[in-house]
Amino acid sequence: MKIKNQIPNNQLITHMKPHKILTLACVVGLSLMPGSARAVLYSWTGAASGDWNNASNWDANVIPVDSVLGGNLELASSTDDRIEFNALGSSNPIPTSNIPALGGAAGGTRDHVTPQFDLLHGSISFSAVGNSNQGLVANTSQSWTNTVGDGNTANGSASLTYLGGFTQGIIRDDQGQMIWNVNADGTLVFDSGSATTLIIQRNASRTPVFNLNGGAMVSLDAIDLYNDSFPGAGNSFIDFQAAGSRFTADFGADFVDLASVQAAIDNSVFFTSTTSQSMGVTDNSDGTFTVLAVPEPSTTALLGLGGLALILRRRK
Repeated sequence: MKIKNQIPNNQLITHMKPHKILTLACVVGLSLMPGSARAVLYSWTGAASGDWNNASNWDANVIPVDSVLGGNLELASSTDDRIEFNALGSSNPIPTSNIPALGGAAGGTRDHVTPQFDLLHGSISFSAVGNSNQGLVANTSQSWTNTVGDGNTANGSASLTYLGGFTQGIIRDDQGQMIWNVNADGTLVFDSGSATTLIIQRNASRTPVFNLNGGAMVSLDAIDLYNDSFPGAGNSFIDFQAAGSRFTADFGADFVDLASVQAAIDNSVFFTSTTSQSMGVTDNSDGTFTVLAVPEPSTTALLGLGGLALILRRRK
């Protein structure tokens, strides 16, 4: 278990000037005040086995603590805790047994939220119960962010899968954003289970954002951009930030054919690029489509010229 921003203990103050002693006392006093709890990073090591419930597999022998004992795994929003999987080189780089379902309580002050992850290596699937299978839960006090992959394809790959109902959208609560950053070696997967569509957004104030930095996002169902039970329009998006970024989903719901997907690309509806990547869509001939960020034609031409120049030099 790693604690962020921890003040070193037992600092010697014998030779400090009075005003520095006073300053230190104020800092320590503030750190001990109620509500000043520090964020906890639960870090998987896999030192003993693939068992989630074996404390020896976690840094400092501390298993992620369920903030509502006896239920699905939820973490306290007040401390913005998160879970990290970065055990490259371990014989157990990822948990394989006793993996908990992910919870989240949407009522009241949303003190008990769906866990955030930094999955840098390995592949893992979670049953995402969230708030009664309605969607995942965050809190506006958090910068609720997940990372999939470390960006180094030479280290292997990372894959994070959410298996859930998402009957009211990926985010059930609160009024804010949930962000997933997917690097070049990462894949983010959503599976709505028995549902035939994945509802992306519950209403205008609950926005999931997917930043694809060369990585992949997959929906095993058709895409419904917005829960039609609520007024307004969806404003969630996938940001194709680098060439090679890709999104795959079933045809149906809001994207029934290639023309509807292309129209969304042309109008920056759901598919966008803050780095001006060109995007194309392909029918995979199996009931799915893929949107892919490709290099600009000018970039491709330059790469071709560079390769030609290298060949010519070698022939001399």
